[in-house]
Amino acid sequence: MLGFLFIISMGFAFNSIEVLLVICNFYHALLLLLILVVSFEKHPN
Repeated sequence: MLGFLFIISMGFAFNSIEVLLVICNFYHALLLLLILVVSFEKHPN
């Protein structure tokens, strides 16, 4: 949670919504990757 607040404050420091969008997309991709890894571990065929 502290990291998320740091990212938000960093985005405001740059005064750019694009930075926040890029970071959010990065975390979204990481979350999808984590879900894929977990599903592959549950179904190892």
